[in-house]
Amino acid sequence: MHSKITRLFFILTFFAVTTAFGQKSNLSVEGTVVDTAAAPLAGATVVLLQRADSVLVSFGITNDNGSFLIKRVAPGDYILQVTFVGYSNLSKDLTMAAESINLGPVIMEPASADLAEVLVKSEHIPMAVKKDTLEYNADAFKTQPNAVVEELLKKLPGVEVGRDGSIKAMGKEVENVLVDGKEFFGKDPQVATKNLPANAVDKVQVYDKKSDTAEFTGIDDGKKEKTINLKLKADKKAGAFGSLRGGYGTDNRFNGKLNVNKFSPKSQFSILGMGNNVNEQGFNINDYINFMGGMSKMMSGGGGAMRLQIGSDSDLPLDMMGGQNGISTTLAGGVNWNYDLSKKTEISSSYFYNRIQNEQDKSIFRQNWLENDIFSTDEQRDQTSKNENHRLNLTIKHDLDSMSQINFRSSLSFNDGNSSSLSNTRSFQNSTVPVNQSTQDWRSTGDQVNWNSSLVYRRKFNKKGRAFVADLGLGISRQNRNGNLMAMNSYFSLPSDTIRQRQQTEDNGDNYRVSLAYTEPVGKGKYVEWNLSRQNYNNDYNKNFYDILDENTQSEVLNQQLSNKFRRDYTYDQAGLRFRLNKKKLNVNTSLSVQKSGLGGQLASVESPIKKDFWNLLPGLNADYEISNSKSLKFGYNTNIQPPSLEQLQPIEDNSDPINIYVGNPDLRPQYFHQGSLSFFLFDQFSQVNFFANLDGNYIMNPIVNAQTIDTLLRQRTQPVNLDHSTSWGGYLSFGAPLRWMGSRLSISSDWRNSRSFFLLNGAENQTDQWDAGAELSLENKNKERFDVAAGIRVNYNWTGYKENSSLNQDFTNQVYFADFTYNPTKAWSINTSMDYTVYSQESFGGQQTIPIWKASLSRYLFNNRGQLEIAAFDLLNQNVGISRRSSLNSFYEQTTVSLGRYFMVNFTWALSGFANQQSGGIHMKMIRRR
Repeated sequence: MHSKITRLFFILTFFAVTTAFGQKSNLSVEGTVVDTAAAPLAGATVVLLQRADSVLVSFGITNDNGSFLIKRVAPGDYILQVTFVGYSNLSKDLTMAAESINLGPVIMEPASADLAEVLVKSEHIPMAVKKDTLEYNADAFKTQPNAVVEELLKKLPGVEVGRDGSIKAMGKEVENVLVDGKEFFGKDPQVATKNLPANAVDKVQVYDKKSDTAEFTGIDDGKKEKTINLKLKADKKAGAFGSLRGGYGTDNRFNGKLNVNKFSPKSQFSILGMGNNVNEQGFNINDYINFMGGMSKMMSGGGGAMRLQIGSDSDLPLDMMGGQNGISTTLAGGVNWNYDLSKKTEISSSYFYNRIQNEQDKSIFRQNWLENDIFSTDEQRDQTSKNENHRLNLTIKHDLDSMSQINFRSSLSFNDGNSSSLSNTRSFQNSTVPVNQSTQDWRSTGDQVNWNSSLVYRRKFNKKGRAFVADLGLGISRQNRNGNLMAMNSYFSLPSDTIRQRQQTEDNGDNYRVSLAYTEPVGKGKYVEWNLSRQNYNNDYNKNFYDILDENTQSEVLNQQLSNKFRRDYTYDQAGLRFRLNKKKLNVNTSLSVQKSGLGGQLASVESPIKKDFWNLLPGLNADYEISNSKSLKFGYNTNIQPPSLEQLQPIEDNSDPINIYVGNPDLRPQYFHQGSLSFFLFDQFSQVNFFANLDGNYIMNPIVNAQTIDTLLRQRTQPVNLDHSTSWGGYLSFGAPLRWMGSRLSISSDWRNSRSFFLLNGAENQTDQWDAGAELSLENKNKERFDVAAGIRVNYNWTGYKENSSLNQDFTNQVYFADFTYNPTKAWSINTSMDYTVYSQESFGGQQTIPIWKASLSRYLFNNRGQLEIAAFDLLNQNVGISRRSSLNSFYEQTTVSLGRYFMVNFTWALSGFANQQSGGIHMKMIRRR
């Protein structure tokens, strides 16, 4: 029944896509923009609008020869507009019939006024300038009432928004979204796009932002971020605006959000808040992974039953997206305040709070390979966790004078959490013969404090290109964990053993860094940089395990074998020389550094300390060649050293779980990474075709891998060791183009990665080759005023091969079919539905599994569009389940988690402070010159 409904859904979506698409268009318009002396004008903006309603058809900038070509234009009446800074704008009516049009020279007349800034007050669209800013007028692109910025970006030509909220502009990933030129709750682009209202935005500016040092010194260091700046409307800077949303549904599901903003020319003040029990997180998935992954050492028990970490140096912005397996209750809030203290001083600050309570019921299946045998593990686990985080961020930027600047950044976080887990694990020889069984009850509490600060001083001199930069950084981390473990381990051929322990660990870390760089010009566009740096990381790790002798009296004794103190100290000094070549179309950055790495360790129970020094040469070469306005080629080769972690170095055997024993290795050497990449990028602004290709490779010397020893009772002992080398390489391709004959846009992408690794199993070296490949195809309509339709497929393939025993080779495939459909029959109503149909296939995992997730909602706009009433349904077929699969060096793994199922909810959204959607008829544009 479910499969029939799913097929029907995709058939109807395909029908809606074809219905929403337009007519066939094979005509073209071309010409050459010149001045009165017939000299070509490169970088002029050419726009084609429909004459009836001024709807954008195509736009772009002229090439170096002043030429332009607009392809695939449908028959009809149009307006062609051409603009260029310092020249009067030109407007020309065109009628496309049966033949294409060649306009020949299009002559621009010089403007009579000072046009350092041009303002065009008629029906115009954004302007584009090579190596500068592409600016969109937000009022030219209609959105639904109460829409957020993300919905506005979806309508902008040249901008793409993925289903996960990621943004691409001109074919490149957007790394930063600013609000009036300032950061908004850190650097996560989705904070602003998912929370700020679309009708608060006046202009959307897209450009390549240089690094702070490059912007100040004027020396291009090759570090650029594709950036979107949201310029707010003047009336939004005069008072508060925002939105309030609340919802309640079946099974006592609730969801509430708050967004209040008050901006002025000198300050920005924003409050975001949320609370729900429908698995929406207060930060994006990458931050969530960092947040939950940073406390694994602090809160994981000896048996490895629970892995919960809090604390991370990454920001935790509130983008109101995400979701995780199990059932989560989340409370999150934040305050962001930016203030211009004077023309020379800017202050940015923020505070975040997160609390997540998660419950998970998991089934885990693993299959491991020995030399000539197979054993499998089945695990059932119930776990709960509660995690709280407070984080404060402060940035102060001050211009001492016109030639020098200081930038101070600081972050302070307080974290605490608790977790409990009850698990039962059974291991089988040849997947049928039981060998051992372990039942574990693990409870833990932990807290952590992190402080990180940096101070950067920049100085430029009268001689252009001469500059000095000093960077100082300090960091402190304090972690404490207390856990109680009760484990019963049974062996079907030996007596059982029971462990009752109280585990107490403390990890105190400090770090500092100092770097100096001096740059001297040695010719036109040529610079030499001398740099020195030192970085130090040290940790004091105290581990005390107590065996509980009597549960009633809680009498205990220190376990001397499992308890110890260990200190790690890692310092590296680096001296380097860098040469930069900055030309109009070519930027080259080559470097060579000498690095001395000192790795030290001291175990309290051992008199002799560990002390090792390593010398390495670190070459680098990066080149960026701009083939034309729309094409570029990049090459990169870099090297770096990665030291072993504290956990990998500790020579302390942890046998609190006798089935899985881990011991560190104080003789580990740092890993030496060689990384290379080559990429090609194309974006044609007239045709809106983009193509990106990237190839990268890694060669690692002295890679750190785990050596495993597995005995006849399937007890595992793991220790990290260095091997000779490992390699990996991969690639990524993406292509996007409008299909004007059907009014749609096609996007295709593929990625793949191959790695060759070695591992030790019972003393024998084994080679493993892994292939991971994926491809995605999607199609969406472009005219989204009434219909917004998208559909596609994503396929992932994984293959693992074993050189020593090819009969153990494994492969599996995951497929995701997706479709999104929004229909706005009137200005007051909106219908939305989406379907994700996931197929997991591989016989080793018990055959094929399919998971259809169907969502739908109906919205009505009320009270002059200030209010929105929504009825929403999640997982209509009640099929949601969390499945995770992965393949490692000598095993594959599948985890199934009970997840949030079907529910219905009624939501109401209210726009605060006269926040109704207002559309203006005129379109304004500006030419922005960045200096």
